[in-house]
Amino acid sequence: MAEAPKVELISIEEGFPHSTVPTIFCDGIANLAPSPHVVKFYLFRQDPDQTGKPKYKNQILAQIVMTVPGFIYTVLLGEQALKQFVEQGTIPQETIDNIKSSIQKQQ
Repeated sequence: MAEAPKVELISIEEGFPHSTVPTIFCDGIANLAPSPHVVKFYLFRQDPDQTGKPKYKNQILAQIVMTVPGFIYTVLLGEQALKQFVEQGTIPQETIDNIKSSIQKQQ
């Protein structure tokens, strides 16, 4: 089995990303499509009805393709950040618990 590639953090010059780095706003991940070597997932945003009706449509806006080690690293980094956010009071634990409960109901 091939050795997993080394994951390195890229430093951001002077604390800011370059002006050409795209910014993508999304409301979440629509789905995941794993394979032995890569994980694909689609970002979505919720667009409101243009007539003013109280309904929304999930629109796919980007596809992300990552190596499996890169995906694992990203998930673990997110878990670590989430723990810190709760400890710092940035995100209430109740918010996380509610989202976990919602996900479990969907499965």
